Amino acid sequence: MPETGDISNTRISLVYDKKLVNESVRKELDRRLSAADLKLVQAAGELGKKIAGSKRPLFPLTLVTERPDRITMLLKRGKIVIVIDGSRFALVLPVCFSDFMHAMDDEYEMFWMSRALLLLRYLSLFLTLTLPAAYISIVSYNPEIFRVQLTLSIAGSRLVVPYPSFIEVFIMLFMIEALTEASLRLPRYIGSTAATVGGLILGQAVQQAGLVSSIMIIVTSVVAISNFVIPKKIAAATKMYFANRMA
Repeated sequence: MPETGDISNTRISLVYDKKLVNESVRKELDRRLSAADLKLVQAAGELGKKIAGSKRPLFPLTLVTERPDRITMLLKRGKIVIVIDGSRFALVLPVCFSDFMHAMDDEYEMFWMSRALLLLRYLSLFLTLTLPAAYISIVSYNPEIFRVQLTLSIAGSRLVVPYPSFIEVFIMLFMIEALTEASLRLPRYIGSTAATVGGLILGQAVQQAGLVSSIMIIVTSVVAISNFVIPKKIAAATKMYFANRMA
């Protein structure tokens, strides 16, 4: 059990299957652990950030989990698990995009049920990424895509909105992310309630004030719901990890 961190001297363990692990990946991990300038190591996410190989990586290369069943399943796939002394979270690497879209419930459901749920997650991810941009492009540039009745309804709901559609989308997505972040920092027993009530009050207030259209409220709700369908949000994996530790 080697130690890492010049100040903390934190003990870590590398767990892997010799028959399945990629030896070049394991040697590269050993090299990065030896070369990493670590002063204080207290959590798995902190160690994962140090061995990522880039100071500002766009996508995560590691996955933080506290579920033993997920760890054993990933070990079966040839992954390497880093266990840190004093932390209930383990670090799994290397990971790919599909690892973040996979939920452990898929292993316990029937084949077609798990595949249907996986398809639902990819559709939700597609909606999360494309729906705000599709709203801007259709409302501002290609309203003829819809039928005349729907086009007139959207135009009528935006009559009182004083700015372009991309400003409208930016405001609502910012408020949704702010509510999500606030719910993570609040105590667990009031966090979800505060986010739900705050979202309802905020959505109704901004729509009645004419700051956003009613169609934009629907688009924002669909994006928020689709975002929470994804088991391990890639962009928010580290944020969720630190939020769980604070709670």
